[in-house]
Amino acid sequence: MRHRPVCVAVLPPLLALLASLCFHQKYAQAQESAQLYVNPQFKFELRYPPALVPVESHNATAPLLLRTGGSNYPTFNVIVEPQTLNPSELTLAGQTERVLSAYRQLGMTDVELLSSRELELHGRAAKQIVLRYGSEPNSYTSAVTLLPADNFLYTLTFIEKSAAFAGSKNILDSMLASFQSSDGDPARQVPGQLNSASLMVYFSFGLLAFLIALAFLKRRR
Repeated sequence: MRHRPVCVAVLPPLLALLASLCFHQKYAQAQESAQLYVNPQFKFELRYPPALVPVESHNATAPLLLRTGGSNYPTFNVIVEPQTLNPSELTLAGQTERVLSAYRQLGMTDVELLSSRELELHGRAAKQIVLRYGSEPNSYTSAVTLLPADNFLYTLTFIEKSAAFAGSKNILDSMLASFQSSDGDPARQVPGQLNSASLMVYFSFGLLAFLIALAFLKRRR
């Protein structure tokens, strides 16, 4: 019984190590079944689920258009433009107003802002604006993620029927997690894949916890 505190002290870091390794393994397995899209011209790549299929794009700035067979939703589009925005326009407020204005110019006067936030995609600062337009049963939710790089501004747009958006959000999250751009960023790593540095950190953490617990146990004897 007197050794129970040692077990309690060791359990959290070991569980954290196990959970982290399991997450990376499951993520890598999910990515194996996804389709890989690589665009050398605009210097980006991403993975998308087999349920989404590419359709022909007649717009040079929209290199990737994905649709779901049958219902056509959800959809995922990548638009690439030259990065010409100044710092004030790259703020969350500036990007939110820019996206809202673009939807209104397309005739969606009933568009409403649901949320806006800052996030990070593989070390790059990005903005995400979530909108809703239309009325049931033709109400749609659009998640627009804007990622500025050195030379390009990537706009990743995910559209789903509002009633089904919450259930489809995992598709959006997985594609955003897989998106990578080499525009001004030559150092790259395959998403979901543990490199040697990551493995060293995880195993060093587990080893350190074990050694601390072992030393504590010896002192109690």
